[in-house]
Amino acid sequence: WAIMTMMLEGYNIDLGVILAGKAININIGGLIVAKRAIIPTPAYYLQALSLEEYPRLVGDTLLLAALTIGLALAVGIPVAYVLARIDVRGKSAIAYLLLALRTVSQYVVIIPLYIAYSKLGLYNSFTGIALAEQVLILSVVVWMLRGFFTDIPRDIYEAATVFGKNEWQVFRRVMLPMVIPGVVVTTLFAVVL
Repeated sequence: WAIMTMMLEGYNIDLGVILAGKAININIGGLIVAKRAIIPTPAYYLQALSLEEYPRLVGDTLLLAALTIGLALAVGIPVAYVLARIDVRGKSAIAYLLLALRTVSQYVVIIPLYIAYSKLGLYNSFTGIALAEQVLILSVVVWMLRGFFTDIPRDIYEAATVFGKNEWQVFRRVMLPMVIPGVVVTTLFAVVL
């Protein structure tokens, strides 16, 4: 049943309405993983697919997508700008570490995230899911936006610094407005991920 659970969760099927039955405890790393056995009945499937629950589920999905992508953009835009324009020691190592993070399988981080989230109180919360999704989305956001920042001619950056703008002002008033179309494209791409 563990393999079936992983496969169904991989297809984003909510197993919460299917779980029912006698109490059993499964421990991983000293934490209780499951207290209920899986007893699938047609009644639970009909409840999960009912039209009464559909608006709430769509609202939850939209809220989670907005939280996940908002967090990815809030972190990814400044990181992409630093990787594209500012000379920082280890810049290429950070860029390739983010790229390598994209190759990590979701199943590698399931148990460590479960243990950490159970101890931090993030298990079964929108914040916890949004943070876990950063493993998949953040590297794509940074690499895409890094390309958009790199495409801006260096002369524009130098002209802004000649006129007395500090690094924050160059980023906020010059570079960020120029990459807004790239941010929109990156946002749409992140929604699909």
